Amino acid sequence: MPPFFAHEPRVITALAGRPVPELLGHDGGRMLLAEIAGEDMYEAPLPRLLEMVTLLVELQSSWTGRVDQLRSMGLPDWGGPALIAAIGDVTERASEELPRNELTLLQRFVSGLADRFAALESCGLPDTLVHGDLHPGNFRGTERTLTLLDWGDSGIGHPMLTSRHFSTASHPSTWRRSRSTGLAHGWPGCPAASPLVRPASSRPLPRPGRP
Repeated sequence: MPPFFAHEPRVITALAGRPVPELLGHDGGRMLLAEIAGEDMYEAPLPRLLEMVTLLVELQSSWTGRVDQLRSMGLPDWGGPALIAAIGDVTERASEELPRNELTLLQRFVSGLADRFAALESCGLPDTLVHGDLHPGNFRGTERTLTLLDWGDSGIGHPMLTSRHFSTASHPSTWRRSRSTGLAHGWPGCPAASPLVRPASSRPLPRPGRP
C-alpha cells in the first residue's frame, strides 16, 4: 500500500464483523486479506445495486457521531472547509497549464463550492465514514453475500459524497431508482441536495480490459 492508503488496515479492523474483507495481517505497507468468494459485481442488476446502497447506508449510519475515532485511524478530512482549500490549491497550481476556457470553468466551480457545501450541510446529516471509491466493481459476492472492498480511499465527510462514484458507475436510470429507494431512504432530507455531489451525466464504468 502507498502511504496515503496506510489507514486501510485500521479501517478494515474497525469494521470487522461487517461486510468488508477479512484482514489476516498487515505490516508497514503490506496487507494480507482472506480470499473473498464470488465475483466482482461490475454488471450487477438493479436488485443487487439496491443491496449495495443499503449496505453502505447501514455502515455509514453506524459511524455517525464517531468522527474523532475515524480521525484517530488517520482518515483524511473531506469536510467542506478542507476540500474547498485543497481544490482551490490544486486549481491555483495548475492554472498556467490549463486552456483559458477550462480554467475559467474550473474557477467558476471553485467559487461556488462554499454554497454547495452549505446546501449539503442544510440536510442536517453529520459527517461520517465515506468509502471514497464506491462503484459496483468494488463489491464482490455470491447470490447470498456482498463484500465491500477497497477501503484505502476512505475518508471523513458528508455521507452523500459517496453517491458521486456510484452514479458514475451505474446507468443513469438505474442510479436514479437506486438513489430514491436506497440513499434517499437511508438519509431522509438529503436527496434534494444529491445533485450537488454527482455529475450532470453518468456513464457506465468499464470493466478491466474493456475500453
